[in-house]
Amino acid sequence: MPETPDEKQPDVKETPSTEKPKKKKSLRRRLFKLAMFVLYVLILSEIASRAYWSIKHRWRDMPFFPAWCDWVDKFYEEIRDSGVRDAGPREDDETFDVLLLGGSALDRVHDSLADAKEGNTILQERLGEIVSRPVRVFNLAHPGMTTRDSFLKYRMLAEEGFHFDLVVVYHGINDTRMNNIAAAKFRDDYTHSGFYKQYQRLNDYKPILPYFTLPYTLEYTAIHILSSRKIGAYLPKHRPSPEQLSHSAEIKTAQPFRDNVEGILNLAKERHEPVLLMTFAWYIPANYTMNQCKSGRLDYAVSPRPSLVEMWGSLEGVPKGLQAHNDVLRQLAKEHPEAMFVDADLQIPKRGENFNDVCHLSEAGKIKLLETFLPTLKAGLLKVAPGASPHLYP
Repeated sequence: MPETPDEKQPDVKETPSTEKPKKKKSLRRRLFKLAMFVLYVLILSEIASRAYWSIKHRWRDMPFFPAWCDWVDKFYEEIRDSGVRDAGPREDDETFDVLLLGGSALDRVHDSLADAKEGNTILQERLGEIVSRPVRVFNLAHPGMTTRDSFLKYRMLAEEGFHFDLVVVYHGINDTRMNNIAAAKFRDDYTHSGFYKQYQRLNDYKPILPYFTLPYTLEYTAIHILSSRKIGAYLPKHRPSPEQLSHSAEIKTAQPFRDNVEGILNLAKERHEPVLLMTFAWYIPANYTMNQCKSGRLDYAVSPRPSLVEMWGSLEGVPKGLQAHNDVLRQLAKEHPEAMFVDADLQIPKRGENFNDVCHLSEAGKIKLLETFLPTLKAGLLKVAPGASPHLYP
């Protein structure tokens, strides 16, 4: 029968649920898991960072746990190649130790004169005749290096306690490349160039590099990208872009060039180390053009790959920079009579037979350079300079 409205439904009691409510994870536990995840990512990233340096520089033997000198050698491989740290030149040793500071122009002079008998260079043999002692040459001249690099390298070796009986300084053209930027962006320490900015940041990260390389790796990579010719936020290490070349004729490097060379001279004087300072020999034919240079139709001595002037700056800017730098060197020579001075730019005739390109000497030019400075060395090294250590001179 159907229910009537008056009929009451029996009360149905609800039975309590036996399912327990889920407990919310505590904030502390969630933060701990997040921290562990972040730590895990950082460890993997740090391993990847160290692997990057080891793989990128495997030919340079960059270890997985690099020492400070390994980082420095990444920028200045010529320090390791020279063997200076292994040789450990000291003031009281029996050899006459020579340090070469410069760019590819001096590096090529050293290499070209390295075919003498018994593995010695012609420079070693001729110096040996002057000082009557065995001669060791440590070549820290390297392509692309500026006076800034030479000052930093020389100061570093001095801090490590190495001593040299002669420091040869031959610079001029590579600093002109630093002019290829607007005056507002120019920096006296050359950190407007990506290479010097990377090295500056390396030194800033020095305290943490033994433990954590990732931040520097990221910044190094960012600066490298920003130094590309397409972006141009920093000056590239080698050939500037056409837009950058437009700033070349405004010479901004005269004062930094002076500061760097004078830094070397002052440090050498303090350490009683003789310096041979030379102006920079260069030559640009009157009919120079890029096409003429590439096709070998200029009067330069035969060279497989002559360097274009535009590797360093504009056809107007490079000569202006070289003249400014040589003027600085001549003035410094007057202010530092303790340094031996050779005006190579005036003494090597500006003729094609003496040059392979704007700055690299031909075989004939290298011999002329050697013949130019050896008499000055002989006269300077055979006298005891006031206040100098007697060991410096025979």
